[in-house]
Amino acid sequence: MFCPSYSLLRGARPARSTMPTAYQRQKPSQLTYQECARRNWKADRVDRFFSGVARDLFGFLDFIALDPHASTIVGIQATTTNNQAARLSKITSDRKCSEIARLWLECGGRIEVWGWGLLLVKRGGKARRWVLTRNVVRLDDLNPPPSF
Repeated sequence: MFCPSYSLLRGARPARSTMPTAYQRQKPSQLTYQECARRNWKADRVDRFFSGVARDLFGFLDFIALDPHASTIVGIQATTTNNQAARLSKITSDRKCSEIARLWLECGGRIEVWGWGLLLVKRGGKARRWVLTRNVVRLDDLNPPPSF
């Protein structure tokens, strides 16, 4: 008669879990904060939580970072690569977000959408690593300002 707990006591290995490792469970916000620190940028989260719902600064910013190399302030929207296009279109197409983004850029700031995705390290292997995809929002990308 087979007893699973008995086989574990005798040194047999349990079946491999399908749960992602701690490395794979990192959130885009954690990865973004680590990447800013790696670049020697001073960064902080600026989104707020109300009743468990996140509210981004100006409707689209998760982080504000100071880039000393370019002497500029960077507004960062952190997401996964699967949601990156949706975040870009929200910034460029939504009227309210587009107006604020235009003002941010005209004041000398920079807006970037950072998408994080897991890629295989080696084809056919199991090891994966997080890869960053950066998209810069420019004035040309935004909706034209409203005419009065």
